[in-house]
Amino acid sequence: IDIADDPQFASGFPVIGGQTPFSGSYDGGGYGISNLRIQSPAEQVGLFAANEGRLQNIVLRSGEIRSNAATRSYVGGIVGINRPGGTITACSNGTRVTGGASSSIGGICGYNDGAKIRDCYNAAKVSGSPLGGGLVGVNGKGSTLSGCYNVGTIEEGSAVAGQNADGGVITNCYYLAETAPAGIGTGSGSATLRSSDEMSSRQMVGDLNAGRDVSPWEESSGS
Repeated sequence: IDIADDPQFASGFPVIGGQTPFSGSYDGGGYGISNLRIQSPAEQVGLFAANEGRLQNIVLRSGEIRSNAATRSYVGGIVGINRPGGTITACSNGTRVTGGASSSIGGICGYNDGAKIRDCYNAAKVSGSPLGGGLVGVNGKGSTLSGCYNVGTIEEGSAVAGQNADGGVITNCYYLAETAPAGIGTGSGSATLRSSDEMSSRQMVGDLNAGRDVSPWEESSGS
């Protein structure tokens, strides 16, 4: 799905939702969205502003998502804030994500707030804040981030999460060497550095699938 030449989005794509979080179920079917451009002064910015439902199989291939808010904002490729009850599963981001210096910025989600993210990856640049992360800016209390990886460059932040709050859980996550100085900025969790060869190895599939009977990860012909 390439929206670059669609005249109705000449001034940018509108953020889905706003004051009312998404509460349904949306399956992107694995279709890729290219040349997505979102610029907003809102405090919750992403393809979806906020989520309390189920989002899965959404693929963002290219573009840029940016918050121009003067105050602290929550900016993510898929979702600005993933609220309690929300799940994000098997999604990927290839759009650059940018926000202000005090913002929570993530390739997948800006702020994971008592919610769940699993089986996702980020391959784009995240910039603007020390609370920037390849997967999430902040993984809040009661939140889980599992079976995910980052191969995108993270400026100012960390490769997996800018912060994992007390009571937040990060397990079985990986990041490509040299994408950021650390996997998790503040807080604890399982964020493992991998070389390029390790990232493209058969072992990565097994590691991402660890401890699970059903998982979307599989080995392709190349990697």
